[in-house]
Amino acid sequence: MAANLAKQYDKEELEKLKKAELNILYDFIQVCEKHDINYFLVWGTAIGAVRHQGFIPWDDDIDIGMLREDYDKFTAVVGQELGDRYKLTTPVTEKGYAGTVAKLQRKGTKFVPYISRTMKCDLCLHIDLFIYDNMDNDVEAARKNIRKTRRIAHIIFLCGSPYPIIKIKGIKGALAKAACFMAHYIFKLFRVSTAKQYLKFEKISTSSNHKNTAKMTSYQSLAAFTNAVSIEDIFPLKDIQFEDLTVKIPNHYDKMLRQTYGNYMELPKEEDRVNHGAYLIDFGDGSVLKRGV
Repeated sequence: MAANLAKQYDKEELEKLKKAELNILYDFIQVCEKHDINYFLVWGTAIGAVRHQGFIPWDDDIDIGMLREDYDKFTAVVGQELGDRYKLTTPVTEKGYAGTVAKLQRKGTKFVPYISRTMKCDLCLHIDLFIYDNMDNDVEAARKNIRKTRRIAHIIFLCGSPYPIIKIKGIKGALAKAACFMAHYIFKLFRVSTAKQYLKFEKISTSSNHKNTAKMTSYQSLAAFTNAVSIEDIFPLKDIQFEDLTVKIPNHYDKMLRQTYGNYMELPKEEDRVNHGAYLIDFGDGSVLKRGV
C-alpha cells in the first residue's frame, strides 16, 4: 500500500468510506455473475477477507484481480450495465489519469489520494482492477518485460504528478525528488501522451498471452516477478466472506499471500498500518471531507 501521507481517518469517516466501496463491489459482482466473468480478491483485500472477514481495519480500498480475458469481457459490458452510475478509468478512457491500474469509479463522487492531488483528472470512489497476463517462461525475457513495464509505469505517473513517493533519505532523496520534478515538466513540455504510454504498457503485458506459460502475473504490481502465480494457484476459485458479501478468492490464497507478504496473519506494527492518504473525499451526498495533511 502507498505511504500514509494524510491524517488518519476517524472511525465514522472510515466506516462511511468502506460502506461506499462495498456498494461498488456489490454492483461489480452483480455484473460479473450475470455475464459469467471471473474475479478474485488480491493484496490487502484478500488479507482482510482471510484475517478479518472483511476490510483490514485501517485499510481504505478494495483490490480485485482478473485474468485478461475476463477483464476484456467486463469492459465489453460495463457501459451498458453500469454506465449510468460508473465509469471504467484507464489512461485511455480518461485524459490525465496517470496510473496503470484500471479503476471502476462511481460517478459524482471524489476520492483523491494525497499523492495524486495534482493529477488533472476525475478521481472518484472506486475499486481497483489488477489484470493478470502470462509471464514468459524464459526468466530473462520475463524480467526484461517487467523492467519495461515498470519504466513505462513511472513515465505515466510522472506525466500526471511531479511528486512520487520517494523513500530515499538525505541528498540522494532530494536529488531523486528534483529529477522527478524536472521529468514531469519535460514530459509536459513535449506532450508525452499517457494514453500512448499505457497502450505500450498493455502491449508488453500481453506479449506472452499467445504462449502456453507456467506463470502469470499482474504487471501493475510493484513486484510482478515475485508475485507471479500459476493458473492452478488461482482456480478453482473459492467463496469467502467479506463484510456482508460472499466473494471470490484464489484457490491457493494462502500460498499467494505468503509469497508476497510472508506471515500475513500477524498484525503489522502500529506505525506500519498505513492507508492511501486520502486528500479529498466527496461521497456525492453533500458530504465532503477536505482532509489535507
